[in-house]
Amino acid sequence: MAIVTSIQEEIHPQSSSRSPLSVKSKPLHIDLEYEVGCNGVRVFSMEEVRRHNSAESAWLVVGDKIYDATEYIRIHPGGEMSILRKSGGVVDCTQDFHFHSKAGKKVWDRYYVGKLKPAPGSAADRQWWQFWM
Repeated sequence: MAIVTSIQEEIHPQSSSRSPLSVKSKPLHIDLEYEVGCNGVRVFSMEEVRRHNSAESAWLVVGDKIYDATEYIRIHPGGEMSILRKSGGVVDCTQDFHFHSKAGKKVWDRYYVGKLKPAPGSAADRQWWQFWM
């Protein structure tokens, strides 16, 4: 059974103080709607992801994974627009993810927020049970 949640949550991406890419950040308070799977992973609808399409809250979709790139925008080597033009789930960033080095992919890991709920009727939706494992 899924727990549907609508809460005010403090978003504060994990960052390592030892990393040269660390960013000191202020927590962002935002209302989020998501389900929680049996494994504790938050599952967001595309509707929720679309709300995060600005410099104040920029989420990227890579396959079925969602990343909050908000704090990384200012220091991304490709510039702010390389992230902002793809935020809010406008496009799937799988190719962008695979473009990065192993070290670059570890940076992405720090900003993981959850999974994308499959669109109703999609092949992934027919295998919805996999999200709960």
